[in-house]
Amino acid sequence: MGDKLGARIRGLQDPFVHSIAKMATSRSGQLYFPFIDLLVHEKISFDDIDKVKDDDLAYYRLLVKTRIDYAGRMMVPQRDTPMEMQSLTRMMANKAKQTFIREINGLHDQPDPIRFKVLEPLTAQELYYLCVVSEDEIYTSSYLGVFKRIFERMKNPRGDSLIMSVTRLFPQVHQNGRGL
Repeated sequence: MGDKLGARIRGLQDPFVHSIAKMATSRSGQLYFPFIDLLVHEKISFDDIDKVKDDDLAYYRLLVKTRIDYAGRMMVPQRDTPMEMQSLTRMMANKAKQTFIREINGLHDQPDPIRFKVLEPLTAQELYYLCVVSEDEIYTSSYLGVFKRIFERMKNPRGDSLIMSVTRLFPQVHQNGRGL
């Protein structure tokens, strides 16, 4: 009975059901789930996610780009609310803490060039989300170091410019020409 039901579910043409079924059979299902809205609307593929899922920096970047895209979608007049925004935010927080925050917190006695080296490749927007999603774990001194770097990386280092850059009204175009 279970095999027949599984086969019927996998055979359905509904994009949402198809995506969930594919995630359920993958060891990486939890890494795909934050992108369910983009997968269902074919703005990203499982292969696109596979290319970055094992690279913490690239995966975090994709999470941030997706969050910025979602923020823009929610602000337009139609107020399009993407599916599983909470899952995206949770995964972004987990990756931010695992990859960046715990390292800079752990190096709190080290000079800044050593302590914050892990942040060198991050953009102002990626640093902003580090602060936002890790407020429960980031040390004050780590927060201040990240905050300083946010404005160092901006062409126009103003708070309103930063907020506008993380809540874009127009989605970015992903390298593969899809909507991200």
